[in-house]
Amino acid sequence: QPSNSTVQLTKELLNRFIIVPEYKLLFCYIEKVGCQSFNRLFRNARSKFDPRMRTDDTWWLNSPAKHRVTFNQLKRLLADKTWHKAVFFRDPLERFLSGYRSKCEGYHSDGYQHCRGHFGYAYKSFETAVKWTIENVNSEFVSEHDAHFRPMHYFCGGLPQTLQFYNTVEQLDFRSSRAKVIRLLQQVGLDHSLIPEFDDLFPDFNRFYTRGFEEYQGHNTRTWEQLEEYYGPLGKDVFGQLVRAFQSDYRLFNASLPAWAQNILDGRWQPRSSTSNGIAAQRPAQQPATDQTAPVMPAAVAQVGSDEQGLRQAKQLGAWHKQSLNQTFRFMTRHGLAGLVTWDELMHFQRKDQDELEGLVSAATSITALSDRQRWQERVVQKVKAAKTKLKRSSKSK
Repeated sequence: QPSNSTVQLTKELLNRFIIVPEYKLLFCYIEKVGCQSFNRLFRNARSKFDPRMRTDDTWWLNSPAKHRVTFNQLKRLLADKTWHKAVFFRDPLERFLSGYRSKCEGYHSDGYQHCRGHFGYAYKSFETAVKWTIENVNSEFVSEHDAHFRPMHYFCGGLPQTLQFYNTVEQLDFRSSRAKVIRLLQQVGLDHSLIPEFDDLFPDFNRFYTRGFEEYQGHNTRTWEQLEEYYGPLGKDVFGQLVRAFQSDYRLFNASLPAWAQNILDGRWQPRSSTSNGIAAQRPAQQPATDQTAPVMPAAVAQVGSDEQGLRQAKQLGAWHKQSLNQTFRFMTRHGLAGLVTWDELMHFQRKDQDELEGLVSAATSITALSDRQRWQERVVQKVKAAKTKLKRSSKSK
């Protein structure tokens, strides 16, 4: 058995280790690779041993510091063959886009503070974020980068030096995550069916679609459906630079470049269906509406009657309206207009102004000329300014 002196460990992101002493599991989690789900999973798994795990808190409950495990003890655990070491990784391009959508498009409530902290601006167009990453991803200041965008090889004390000690190193995607996590748990003697909330944390992919995305959404951005739509318009030259910026991660995990990415590099990518100015692309049939277009109101919600189902339908209408505003806000973000208004302001606009903004977003899908796009942007700016003026007057009158 190797001694801990043979383990070359840095002090970078050591708090991303999760320690499960009852099952001799040392788990390295990586932001945007199911990190929230894994923290909850092992919190719940340990709840029968430690009453402190019976909490709504998610983060740092099983870190080395919480278990009072020192730096040298961590090195010994990595070298100890009786302990199972595990890490899941994600395709670097998919992980980057997931981070961008989560943190820079308002997909999650904590997003903009991360986007601002990493890129310097709370609202960053995707192309600008990509170019910033190309220039800075491997800079000397990478240790100051937000963990959601930091390359995976920096995690858990430097994975290039320690990956040889890991028993489980697998690529995670939403389709396969449930089966792979169950297999890991079985290897350390854990029965997934006895862990509270397991089915919510790692749902079956088929049931995910059958029962509806909203039921399982959680912290998921559903990025796997959006990859070509975001990366394709960058062009093969810029996209190729980004791929090269992530080469260290691809090499570390011996991961292959996805076929869709290779198509972009080879110049074979074509939008599924788009207008001539590329402002919007149609998604495949049967896919739910997303940030590119204003969603269509569900038929079951469109008519809110006075029968016994009225209250339930009214609640559905409220949820639909908030989802519609969220998609409008993300669309504006992608086209450099989100800086005009905050999410909180948009939520407090008069309903008429909200509806008109959503109508403008919907109309953007039919734009075919640059001049029309410029006029569309001017109309959005004017509408937002007018709505904000009304909001200020309303606040003063109160």
